[in-house]
Amino acid sequence: MKVLVDINVIMDFLCHRKNFFDDANRILKKCVKKEIDGIIAAHTVTTIFYLLRKDIPSFAERRAILIDICNIFKISSVDKVVLLNALHDDSFSDFEDSVQNACAANIEADFIVTRNKKDFENSKLPIYSPCEFLEVLAKNEKRN
Repeated sequence: MKVLVDINVIMDFLCHRKNFFDDANRILKKCVKKEIDGIIAAHTVTTIFYLLRKDIPSFAERRAILIDICNIFKISSVDKVVLLNALHDDSFSDFEDSVQNACAANIEADFIVTRNKKDFENSKLPIYSPCEFLEVLAKNEKRN
């Protein structure tokens, strides 16, 4: 199962965000254990590096964290095709969300997991919150 994990879920984990950390942690653990194919867009890595500068001023620490993230997740490239697909998709009001969606489509993801489902309401892929996604996984595990 291929799942594009939106940046907000990764940041919930890295910043131990109250009310969101537990679900993000469970999703990352499933990626670590290879129970799911967790995928992030390439630009997610650069964005996280930038966003963490407030919480983690050390360049070396941020680099180490992102090396771990890159080892946990598969990385979907952001190339010309992905960017043009995102630019031509006028159903998204936010370009970054459109790029995330184009990355997910490009790698044939089964789902997108995000805390901001509204941002992806025009996606052709199923969109789940972290909690909803974990419930879907639990139901699938019971069936198997």
